[in-house]
Amino acid sequence: MATHSNSSSRSKTSQMILWITVNAITAALLVASKEALSWLTNVEVVSILVICFSVVFGWKVLPSIYIFVLAELLLYSPHLWTLMYLYVWTVLAIVAILLRKFKNPFLWCFVCGFFGFAFGFFCAIPYFFIGGWTAGVSYWLAGLSFDVPHGIFNFVTGFLFVPLTTVLRKCKRKMRI
Repeated sequence: MATHSNSSSRSKTSQMILWITVNAITAALLVASKEALSWLTNVEVVSILVICFSVVFGWKVLPSIYIFVLAELLLYSPHLWTLMYLYVWTVLAIVAILLRKFKNPFLWCFVCGFFGFAFGFFCAIPYFFIGGWTAGVSYWLAGLSFDVPHGIFNFVTGFLFVPLTTVLRKCKRKMRI
């Protein structure tokens, strides 16, 4: 009996270590990909990565998002936009988890593109509370010239959904998590 419980607890420990490792690697990929493309205005692959990680790993991806946000806070210091990341990327993860049964790549292109177009609106939410309707709408409208290319680029990166989720599912199977 004691042997069985020891192997069972080791198994749980191994699974926990695997998930910690997965979250560390996925968070590092989010940070590295954002920083690698940071010289391009509103061109990023974080959206498609968050979608793919969420579809494959489900709710267990949330620590990766919060590690990513913490890294952004450390790199850029706390600003309203870095704090917005706490809910903006979580909303995208939740949408992806809720839609994860769908395999159509055009759906994921649409989700990714829509998220890019709506990013400024999501980021305007605190301004609605801070300065009222006028401040929120003004912030959102001022950023539309950034949201349009962001949405277009995100739509294109949505075509990475199938190859990325295929690789992630193979990795998940090999790790047996």
